Amino acid sequence: MKKLFPVILLLTALVFGASDLSAKPLSRIIRDLGLTPGDFTLLSASGKSLYDTPSPRAGKEASWSNPDSKSHGTARLAEMRGNCAIVQHFVFPKGASASKEIRIRMCQTGDGNWILQP
Repeated sequence: MKKLFPVILLLTALVFGASDLSAKPLSRIIRDLGLTPGDFTLLSASGKSLYDTPSPRAGKEASWSNPDSKSHGTARLAEMRGNCAIVQHFVFPKGASASKEIRIRMCQTGDGNWILQP
């Protein structure tokens, strides 16, 4: 979870904007979105499974589902730009009839790690 915290923090900043992030604690931002920390773990893992491969392909999708929270979603690798992946997440928090979209850009560093980029 320690490695995922920066990803969770930056994902919430992308969803709500950096100014809102400084005004609310992370737990409240996650709750307001309707997702649990477990949902964010699954969401992040589904996206990573698309770009952290020997030959990532745009258009590929991975789904996730959290039986504990009843939330689910799909990640789609929208495109690869050099060493960066643009990932669209379509999230259905528990009880939601419409998805919420989260877009992120992950870039691979020279040492092979992936970091979230603005």
